[in-house]
Amino acid sequence: MFRESSQLLAKVFELLRDPLEMSRSDVAAELKILPGKLNEYAFSI
Repeated sequence: MFRESSQLLAKVFELLRDPLEMSRSDVAAELKILPGKLNEYAFSI
């Protein structure tokens, strides 16, 4: 589960570092999903 979380964070940083590769809506969608994923991760510990 921790590995999944770190992969998720790596993905977010990748998006933030290289936003031109994705449309704004894709980035927004990823960032909307993130809090739910982090909550899910936090409760699974």
